Amino acid sequence: MIRYLKLYVRLWALSVQAQMEYKVDFILGNVTTILGQVVGLAFVWVIFQNIGDLNGWTLPQIMLIYGIAALPFGLVELFFNGPWRLNYLVRMGEFDRLLVRPGGPLFFLLSSEAALHGLGDFFTGLVIIAVAANNLHLSWTVANIGFLTLAVACGTLIYVSIYLGAATTAFWFIGASTSIMYLAHSLRNFSTYPLTIYARPIQILLTWIAPFAFTSFFPATFLLGVKTYYPFVLFIPVIAVVCFGLAYGSWRIGLNQYQSTGS
Repeated sequence: MIRYLKLYVRLWALSVQAQMEYKVDFILGNVTTILGQVVGLAFVWVIFQNIGDLNGWTLPQIMLIYGIAALPFGLVELFFNGPWRLNYLVRMGEFDRLLVRPGGPLFFLLSSEAALHGLGDFFTGLVIIAVAANNLHLSWTVANIGFLTLAVACGTLIYVSIYLGAATTAFWFIGASTSIMYLAHSLRNFSTYPLTIYARPIQILLTWIAPFAFTSFFPATFLLGVKTYYPFVLFIPVIAVVCFGLAYGSWRIGLNQYQSTGS
């Protein structure tokens, strides 16, 4: 395990070093990411200028959900952005290179690329949470900080699992795989708002099919003391493990059916 960790750090550092050769791209990427988060919050703020609440949710409460949603999303982009490359690797025949490397192709796929603009998402999320918590008068006890850390870790695993599961469709549907990835990515946007504002089918989708609600909404309800959702909060680690198990199973099936390009 220590060997893999050291190897991952080395590969990640090399990816960062390569991208930092283009410092303007790094700066513009993070500025664009931060502006995207600000514009999203500005849209919510404009809505609240005309309404008192959104289905019972106040602006600071929605900001808390919004901020929590940004943390695992930023970490996935920063550390585990590799699944976005799977379609390209399979289509261009470069996936074969991962098969002959010691350590397993999944390890090298997950560690193959760092999207540095994830820093913008992560730190913007922290600022949004801090502002929301101040307005909500939340106390940052050791228990709350520990819970948020665990929730973000589980949320990151859920994101990785959903993206990996979507990416593995490249083993069967090379042409449509990228579209499926973007569909999964688009569903992520629903997690930045309270689950209860959506119609029942959307709630089921975000809870049990693409469980993004466990990455933001349910952790936020725990910090807000909304006891109605406590049973869902307890399932956050379970959902994370189950999601990864399903994604890994799909990966293994696809890998077994993969046919090398040959010459």
